[in-house]
Amino acid sequence: ESRAIAAEWLEYQRRTSRATGVRETRSLRIGAGMTRRIFRSRPPADIARDGFVVSAADTTLYSAPDPDVLRSAAFRNSHCFAVRMVRGRSDTIGVDFRPAARRPNIVDISGTAWLATNPLRLARVDFVYEGLPAQADSADRSGFVVFDTLDGAEWMVTRWQAKLPRFERRGPVTVNLRGASRLSAGERVEVVAVDEAGGLLRRATGDGSSSRWLPAERTVVLLQSPDSMQLLGASMSLLDGELSAPAQEGLVDFGVLPSGRWGVRLAVPLLDSLGATRPVRDIEVEAGSPTLVEWTLPRLSTLADACDAVADPTNNGVLVGDVITGDAGAVRQLRVRLEFDRLDTRLLRAGVVRKTPDALQVMPNERGRWRVCGLARGSDVTASVTREGTTIRQTVRIDALRPFTRIRLELPAVRDSLPAGQR
Repeated sequence: ESRAIAAEWLEYQRRTSRATGVRETRSLRIGAGMTRRIFRSRPPADIARDGFVVSAADTTLYSAPDPDVLRSAAFRNSHCFAVRMVRGRSDTIGVDFRPAARRPNIVDISGTAWLATNPLRLARVDFVYEGLPAQADSADRSGFVVFDTLDGAEWMVTRWQAKLPRFERRGPVTVNLRGASRLSAGERVEVVAVDEAGGLLRRATGDGSSSRWLPAERTVVLLQSPDSMQLLGASMSLLDGELSAPAQEGLVDFGVLPSGRWGVRLAVPLLDSLGATRPVRDIEVEAGSPTLVEWTLPRLSTLADACDAVADPTNNGVLVGDVITGDAGAVRQLRVRLEFDRLDTRLLRAGVVRKTPDALQVMPNERGRWRVCGLARGSDVTASVTREGTTIRQTVRIDALRPFTRIRLELPAVRDSLPAGQR
């Protein structure tokens, strides 16, 4: 048994309609933790007895060969093998295999095991299910298993996929086929959909190694917005699974995703605070190459516009503040803490870094300007900012008549805040 590794992996299932080409059902699940294998087939003895596809009631279980199956005596004894040399490729050897004999009502596999020669190791297995109804094309009943190494580990599965057609009877036949090969004379079946199941290793850490992505291709979404505040706290998630990723400097890195078209949903705290519907779009992931998707958000010019558009105009107290540092300090690194009586709940998350029941923090822009709306008119608000151990605090009352109230927080320059002996 191989040693355990710290790993993160994906498992996915998809069903594609043969008539429309539309994926009718999709699911994606994330696995993470210490494991010896991210992919395990059925026991070799069970596969030798029942085959690679087993049907019962409304469930069809199809298996791909894992290392235990490929190394088993049952597989060696039930298949014929032939070496295939690849022209112009001295670093790759193919070993073709096929069932030694066809068994009634048993689905087996044929295919090629690809060996890397330097060093010698199993790199990939391509296979086709044999024994299914003839209506199924080979591309719709095929699969692959990809192997890699991490710190000398052997036969570590990094990606796998298996496709199996779904059959539907036509006529008065009452036998439920569900992908099995049990056919009687006069039965007529059609392929109505193709089921696809697979998975891939996204990250692995072995003994004494740093974490790395396997394989190399990754899916990255580049978010662009005319207002950097709009991207604050943004994240994206897949519609068909539990995978999500935060936006860092406008980049959302999903790591390695299965090939195909995936729907993604964008979550932006500023848009959420306005009650806007989270935008959705499709991204196309190609196998074997990195994917970069550019997504430009619709213009929502400033948080001020959001305040005017959403907050209750009858109680829309707006506080406009300026942070003055007195030197060339990075004002964008500062946070203004606000303590208040009441804030419009739809705007709590707009520009919020951290919130408590009666306080929140906002980020000034590069000029030190910040703005918060939805404050109760006539209420008191205390604003404070801290830099290098110096805190400036000021309390104002939200004007009940004017459209906005101003506040100014002026911090001393760093050199002026030092003791005389340290200047």
